Amino acid sequence: MPPPNGAPPPHPVDQTPAWSPSGDRIAYHHNALWTPDSVDDVSGLYMLNLETDSTRLLVEGSARSPDWRPDGERIAWAPITEEGSQIWVMRADGTDKQKLVDRGREPAWGLNSDRIVFSKPASERDNTALWTIRRDGSNLQQLTDPSRNPLN
Repeated sequence: MPPPNGAPPPHPVDQTPAWSPSGDRIAYHHNALWTPDSVDDVSGLYMLNLETDSTRLLVEGSARSPDWRPDGERIAWAPITEEGSQIWVMRADGTDKQKLVDRGREPAWGLNSDRIVFSKPASERDNTALWTIRRDGSNLQQLTDPSRNPLN
């Protein structure tokens, strides 16, 4: 579909790359904005295999900020949906997708692969704080309070 109101077409963008712990793969978000030459282009989270020089789509849509679990078995990412941003995890092959939390952004796995830290607005206000959650979606905990100075 062409851009609205005759605006010039934006260009596709590859962004938010994340190396696999083994160094042989890169997960990244491809934003396939409309262009006349690429009507079949699909936005999503892609996997680039550096050994085979092949790329495949893991998640269709606005799937940003991928982060690899330290053992390389799973990837966390933050899609932006009509309901807002979310935190999801999946196996590195794109299977077994599980939503962990709504309103989360920028996930990062802990070194022991058990918890994910991310940013999320606090429930009683719109200040964005740091939170953690277990990899199974349990034990959601707020770590910071952005309404106070972190140095006090």
